[in-house]
Amino acid sequence: MKGLTIAKVAVENTAYSFDMLFDYSVPDSLCSELCAGMRVLVPFGTSSKKRVGIVFSVNTVENIEKRLKKIDSILDDEPLLTYEMLKTANFVRERCFCTYFEACKMFLPLGFSMSVSVLYAVNSEFNGEITDNKEKTIFDYLKDKNSYVKSETISKSCSLTKIDEILDTMVSKGMLLRNVDAQRRTGDATVKMVRLKADIGDLNAFGKITAKQKEVIKVLTDVGMASVKEICYFTGFTSAVVSALESKGVVEVFDSEVYRSPYSDIDNPECDEIILSQEQDNAFKGLLSLYNENTAKGALLYGVTGSGKTQVYLKLIDEALKDDKGIIVMIPEISLTPQLLSIFYERYGSKVAVLHSALSLGQRLDEWKRIKRGEVKIVVGTRSAVFAPFDKIGLIIVDEEQEHTYKSEMTPRYHAREVASYRIGCHNGLLLLASATPSIDTYTKAKNGSYSLFKLENRYGNAILPVVETIDTTYQSDMVLENVSKKLADEIKTTIDDGKQCILLLNRRGYNTYVSCTECGTVATCPNCSISMTYHIKNGRLMCHYCGYSVPYTKKCSNCNNDTL
Repeated sequence: MKGLTIAKVAVENTAYSFDMLFDYSVPDSLCSELCAGMRVLVPFGTSSKKRVGIVFSVNTVENIEKRLKKIDSILDDEPLLTYEMLKTANFVRERCFCTYFEACKMFLPLGFSMSVSVLYAVNSEFNGEITDNKEKTIFDYLKDKNSYVKSETISKSCSLTKIDEILDTMVSKGMLLRNVDAQRRTGDATVKMVRLKADIGDLNAFGKITAKQKEVIKVLTDVGMASVKEICYFTGFTSAVVSALESKGVVEVFDSEVYRSPYSDIDNPECDEIILSQEQDNAFKGLLSLYNENTAKGALLYGVTGSGKTQVYLKLIDEALKDDKGIIVMIPEISLTPQLLSIFYERYGSKVAVLHSALSLGQRLDEWKRIKRGEVKIVVGTRSAVFAPFDKIGLIIVDEEQEHTYKSEMTPRYHAREVASYRIGCHNGLLLLASATPSIDTYTKAKNGSYSLFKLENRYGNAILPVVETIDTTYQSDMVLENVSKKLADEIKTTIDDGKQCILLLNRRGYNTYVSCTECGTVATCPNCSISMTYHIKNGRLMCHYCGYSVPYTKKCSNCNNDTL
């Protein structure tokens, strides 16, 4: 074969052990439409069952020896993934040991996934005799339906098991016709809109027009277009009046897509000038200088709690917006999203989109579409926001970068910080990591020069850091009670004597987080995990919260054999 168009396709539901980009020939009818980043329907395996795939590349080859299966159909009108997104998917696959398709799915909202259904109908040209009872039952059922029916529905209606084998046999005999349909799991939200037809001319040509219908025509003449619901609200009439005008050909009714926004947009955001302290301004100017270099850069903003890191973010985002590039702001937990979003919405309004797992499928789908269409420039969200479908990214901010929640516990087990670093490298932008307690590897990179280091050592304004004192409770002579030191008891008494209140926080599972020897200091640890075991007073046992290992509590120390645990 010569001049054959070949597509390399990542196919869904493949095992990692044999996952690869599979070659498919592209039919001539699809060559002009198919592009990398589109989803297609392809036959796969020995049974050639239809599966969804994502095209990674399309090339023309002169000669090919092996026989290739053909792409069945294209599922998208335009590419969903850019060249950079496909590169990032490949990076995630190699880094996290997942399949190509699983890596690509991270860029798509759950509601965008396709459901593939196999449907069957009677072949009207079949005139043969049916001797098998099961085949006759299915044939008669489909003949009565006179339409395509899903195989699951046929199985349930005819009370038959292993129906796929029977249906395949009937198709091979020419009794049935088979069709494969792929549908998106979550549809677009639409609203019924109405407008006057451009060529209505003289209304007398449409027959008798009632007073109510004239009122609707007057409203549409003034506003041009409105939803059916709005027409009913402003006129006080029912939708039957609009339907009557439609049947006469005066107006046309059509569906218009609307967004299911999780938050109300602010039409008039307040973008006030941000006043920075000298320390903040120094950090901002350094970060802006890195951003303006237009090469891939990384920086750590190391600031104590309350030092005003968010103000530095906002000032930097104001500058990045001038370049018309996408900006991703990641936070570690969903609970922090409303707090940060209120700040961003009040300042940037509808330029902001949000991505996190607490949104409904429809909301996530619509936020994704707004980003993809370039209607927003700022994405705020948890770790999944790192896959926001921006064509151009200028700035990625990872707040509280040391948090473990940036590491996914489900396949693919990616770390959002690593993906952010790779993506920003593809776009020659700035990756800004921020924390009051940065991770060891990030701080090491900042100290050795891989990242630029900026420090905010003072709290913003008049706020001061609290005094923190750590008490050594190793020795029993320093304790008033088993878990209360003399220092803590004195501070509690002083606070109460001054007429104030105190809070004792026990942020743990179990009665005590560890058991230690007062003589030698040995801590009881799990033999499997090498972490301290938690004491549970209700069952009198030491328990490991990682693997579940437990032993009865005893006062005897395993190291010095004294009864001093």
